[in-house]
Amino acid sequence: MFPTVSTRCSVWPTGNRASRWQGRDHRSTSELDTQSLAELMVGSEVDAGYRAGLETADARPVVLSARDIRGRFLEGIDLDLRAGEVLGVAGLPGSGRDELPYALVGSLTGATGRIQLGGGEWVPVKKSASFDIPIVPLTAIGRRSFGNSE
Repeated sequence: MFPTVSTRCSVWPTGNRASRWQGRDHRSTSELDTQSLAELMVGSEVDAGYRAGLETADARPVVLSARDIRGRFLEGIDLDLRAGEVLGVAGLPGSGRDELPYALVGSLTGATGRIQLGGGEWVPVKKSASFDIPIVPLTAIGRRSFGNSE
């Protein structure tokens, strides 16, 4: 069981709602466990306890480092991204989740901090545009698709 943090859970494995729980309409979220939630997310039976046999993080080289990234909502973010990792950023509105990618690629006005690629020299984030790091921008369509409860 998960700690009770909500009474509703929607699962969108393919962009279309597969399942939804709401205390009074369906089952309570307190009835969800790790196994059932994993199966809803994947759309078939899975072993929720499976862990891929990956090298430990320390064995893989750091390909991107950032230190003390600051912006309107960012307050001293540090991160190390290792080879083979994918970085996903989540958070509430106003938490800096939308700012961070733009700060890292040098597109956020007023952002401060420094970034390093592949063990090279540290560069101020305002000059990191020279690294040509691609990002997938958050669009109004993306916000609407995943921001609505219906």
